[in-house]
Amino acid sequence: VNTSLMTSGCTKRCICSPRTGLTCHAAGCPSGRVCEIRAGVRDCWPAKGLCSLSMGSNLVTFDGAHSVISSPGVYELSSRCPGLQKTVPWYRVVADVQSCHGNDKVLSKVHIFFQDGIVTVSQSKGAWVNGLRVDLPAQVLTSVSVRRLPDGSVLVHQKAGVQVWLGTDGQLNVMVGDDHVALLCGACGNFDGYPNNDIRQSQGKTPMEKWRAQDFSPCSN
Repeated sequence: VNTSLMTSGCTKRCICSPRTGLTCHAAGCPSGRVCEIRAGVRDCWPAKGLCSLSMGSNLVTFDGAHSVISSPGVYELSSRCPGLQKTVPWYRVVADVQSCHGNDKVLSKVHIFFQDGIVTVSQSKGAWVNGLRVDLPAQVLTSVSVRRLPDGSVLVHQKAGVQVWLGTDGQLNVMVGDDHVALLCGACGNFDGYPNNDIRQSQGKTPMEKWRAQDFSPCSN
């Protein structure tokens, strides 16, 4: 009695009390927290692996290094590195940063690639799966769900894999578990616990320039 529990996906919190019986209300994990079972309890726990792209295109990697996107473009934020053992599901998160409403660095949309399809999320315009717009909440692809949380943010959740959260203010969080340590590539870093190897210049380019998504490049060169 007088205990609470989260339903699968942390979409509802249910409370059992002798006075009111079992009651449930809408829930959802806020920014920086993930729905996981720890010590036998399902709840919104602090994300151990958190990469954040905030207003002004300021990036903080999984290991806490800081960088900034200095010009509009499409950037590789995070993916499971190629050629590694398939201990975690493959994913790829690509951020589309564009010039909008007088601001030259606004997160326009985020593309999340999975083994069997792609989810695109725009905070103001909704979500698409394999090019088709979907109503939220939606269970899409094989093991991916997309839903709008009570605060208006959108969460894309890959079972046993990545979680991508897009806030109403345009902040983007990429969240992974401990099983992803040292398996990741992209601007968010490799999640190995060492921030110094996350931000490196390459051939005279700024740290973020080398992470432009080649398949979204507007120029052939």
